[in-house]
Amino acid sequence: MWTSEDQYMVLDYCSRNMVQVLELDTSDKFPGRILDGHKNLLIMTMLQNHENKTVEMIVSCPMESDRTRWVEAVTPRSSDNPDERIYEEWDCPQVQAIHPYVGKQADELSLEVSDVVNVLKKMSDGWYHGERIRDQERGWFPGRFTVEISSTHVRARNLRQRYRLLAISGSLLDELKKEKERFEKEIRKKDRRRTLTIMEVISSQTQAIS
Repeated sequence: MWTSEDQYMVLDYCSRNMVQVLELDTSDKFPGRILDGHKNLLIMTMLQNHENKTVEMIVSCPMESDRTRWVEAVTPRSSDNPDERIYEEWDCPQVQAIHPYVGKQADELSLEVSDVVNVLKKMSDGWYHGERIRDQERGWFPGRFTVEISSTHVRARNLRQRYRLLAISGSLLDELKKEKERFEKEIRKKDRRRTLTIMEVISSQTQAIS
């Protein structure tokens, strides 16, 4: 939260790769929770904050460009090349060498067993480009000489999948609840009509007897 020109009050925080943002263009995308008069809205989700909780908040940006910059700041880049996958330095998988590899070209990265590498790019032919952690050397290497290991990237990826599943489950439960309410409403209508018909029969029989 901004308090002055050069000071901020921290209300919550998490790692950069634990943040998801979604632009909200109209209030009907999030009914009942957006106040009139706010603009340039986005929903910010901390998949795991400093208390290991998932937190959602709605942010109103002063300008549209501010919202765009927020989105770009926490959204990993994507490649136009279908055979290439790129990763940000702040959200990249890590692999560990299980076999030694000696680079054959100047742009290749030699590996010793147990070397850990931050993967910045993956190609469909199985070659990776990354940075060796022990000396920050970068280069290409065959992915088959390595295995992916646990990292903040893996943790964030699992949390994103869990969040999507929970969102889908929540939407499904809402639809089932609405369908149940519609069904029960129809049953009540039929019961009222049935009661009315029985009363009409009783009334007509009473009139016939009298």
